[in-house]
Amino acid sequence: MKKPEPFVSVIIPFYNRIDWTAQAVESVLKQTYQQFEIILVNDGSIEPIDKLISMGDSRISILHQQNLGSAAARNHGIRQAKGDCFPLLVSDDIFLPA
Repeated sequence: MKKPEPFVSVIIPFYNRIDWTAQAVESVLKQTYQQFEIILVNDGSIEPIDKLISMGDSRISILHQQNLGSAAARNHGIRQAKGDCFPLLVSDDIFLPA
């Protein structure tokens, strides 16, 4: 019997850097593997996040917290994740095409 493919929760904490965060999200959306959710964790950004809200993919969710740092933001995202594994990106990372 074939094992089901794992569901992946990509966690991306961010503080400002909205344009870079959007590029990180786009790099995930362009992957050939599509069994994922993207959890963005806003770590108290002061920049408007409209660009992220308007990306319009139902697999993207945005969590908010006061500025507690990237480790706390990652942990907040992991606690909300539904996946079998949790690749972590920072806001200025991208996944290479696969």
